[in-house]
Amino acid sequence: MATGFLREAAPASRIYAGLWIILVYAAFGPPLGWAVLAAFFAVSAVGKGIVETGIDTESVRALLKAVPAFLAVLSIGGLLSYVFGLIPAFLTGVALAAWHGASGRAGYAAAFVAALAAGLIARTVNILDNRELTAFSAGLICAGLASSLILRFFFRGLFAKAPRPA
Repeated sequence: MATGFLREAAPASRIYAGLWIILVYAAFGPPLGWAVLAAFFAVSAVGKGIVETGIDTESVRALLKAVPAFLAVLSIGGLLSYVFGLIPAFLTGVALAAWHGASGRAGYAAAFVAALAAGLIARTVNILDNRELTAFSAGLICAGLASSLILRFFFRGLFAKAPRPA
């Protein structure tokens, strides 16, 4: 019965694979979350501009002129994303590595639940927020959820089931 390569592997291999899961989430989660958040803000700003002014040549030119600024914000924010996203991404990776090591699988539901729990924990201890769930912290939680699911998809080989023995 194949339950997953971590379950059937030697304990050292399970630890090695679990460390890879943690490393992937800690390294790629924060910049990916920032990219998701920045894309959401860009789409909502463009959408608001189109609703207010309509689509004309001048608005298209303004949008094209904003692309380099968006890329600059994206790159600088990618570095700063570790300030807000490293702890939740690390906690998500740890939870998924433990979940995967224990059950032999960590699907998309596990990635969603782990990211939601880590985001809520980080939001609770975040000293920048008051006692309210602000739009900023809700955006960070949503960006963490999206980046967790995206990472789960692109690194699905880490979570793959072992082939059934012949």
